[in-house]
Amino acid sequence: MTIVEFLEARLAEDEAVAREAITPDRPGTHWEWESTADDDDPESPRWLRTVEEFPTTSGVGDLPGFPLGYDCKAEPSPAMDHIARHDPARILREIAAKRSVIGKYLWADRVREQMEEDDDDVKWEWIFKSEALVEVLRALSCIYSDHPDYQKEWAL
Repeated sequence: MTIVEFLEARLAEDEAVAREAITPDRPGTHWEWESTADDDDPESPRWLRTVEEFPTTSGVGDLPGFPLGYDCKAEPSPAMDHIARHDPARILREIAAKRSVIGKYLWADRVREQMEEDDDDVKWEWIFKSEALVEVLRALSCIYSDHPDYQKEWAL
């Protein structure tokens, strides 16, 4: 398995999980914690909700964000903030950015392979670009270093 194949497989898994969190009964992709009662009351429940509101045709107005989870603490914990910060929208943006990096590497590598043998200066420029992008791919692969398909030679 190449590093590109490894990363593409991990990104596909991440995308599937993020998209699974966006179901017809929970269509929002941006999440936030919201108090449901008095913010000064430590027993006041907090809900993880979608930020998006959903229009209705019934004349009642927009539906508020859909509840996704519940925590009985009024003060957001670091774990709660982490969950809301890594909502499906952010994960999907990260996946798109990582796929863009992979695409740039594949493009630079193709160009390098097609270079004329007698054009050493230009060829070396593309070798450098391709190798620099390999280092970026290695850095991205470290995110998944706990995966059984991860290869130790990709470590930084």
